[in-house]
Amino acid sequence: MKNSDVVTLEQERKRLLAELLNFDGWAFGSLVTTQRKGNKRSYPVHYLSRSINGKNKITYISKRDFAEINIILQNGKKCRELLERISELSIQIIKNK
Repeated sequence: MKNSDVVTLEQERKRLLAELLNFDGWAFGSLVTTQRKGNKRSYPVHYLSRSINGKNKITYISKRDFAEINIILQNGKKCRELLERISELSIQIIKNK
């Protein structure tokens, strides 16, 4: 591969790294919604499910926090995709130097 190709890969990696800084915050995990019964009616409750040290941990999410948690989880998915792309570019750069 030519030096100009490596330079192009490095520029793309720098662009993606800068894009990571645009997120206000991110988290990894999944939102789980289930039904809770009380007073002869059921209502939805939300939990954040994450794997920590190989164990599943769930955290209650209030209605008030649901929208914000949902946004940072979406950001987390985008960040993971960016990190995977950055990783691939880094490998290509090393292999082609």
